[in-house]
Amino acid sequence: MIPLLDRVRRVPWAVLVLLITGLVVAAIGGWCVAAWHELVMPPAFERLQYDASWAFVFAGVALAAHALGLSAIGRWCAAVAIVFGAVRLAAYGTPGWIDIHPMAANPWLPHGPGNYNDMGVLTAAVFIALGCRGLRLRARALAGVARAGGAFHR
Repeated sequence: MIPLLDRVRRVPWAVLVLLITGLVVAAIGGWCVAAWHELVMPPAFERLQYDASWAFVFAGVALAAHALGLSAIGRWCAAVAIVFGAVRLAAYGTPGWIDIHPMAANPWLPHGPGNYNDMGVLTAAVFIALGCRGLRLRARALAGVARAGGAFHR
């Protein structure tokens, strides 16, 4: 028996997968936000839109928070991702109503408002759907996932 892994074996693998997935998603989103602010080199893949990058950060943190049992934080972060998606869909549905590009424009953006691509309709719809699911997650539901696949609990 390896003593260092004893602690890991007590953590259900499904919850660990959700935690790591959430942290990776938030890290990629954060990297893209930092790249838009020219703080780091852009990723090797096509950069996410600025608003989508922020939505990825909040969606990833929501998933990681739910995995850790911090449901209130997870629901708030999921709600922010929903707001990003809903406002972008509203902007597409009513042209000229929201003329801010990106929606999360701030004075620290190097290129100024209006010089950034908008979040896509499909991306916005996915954030709304996933965010709604994130609002309904409870620590009890994740415990059920862990019990169903908990090979380390015997």
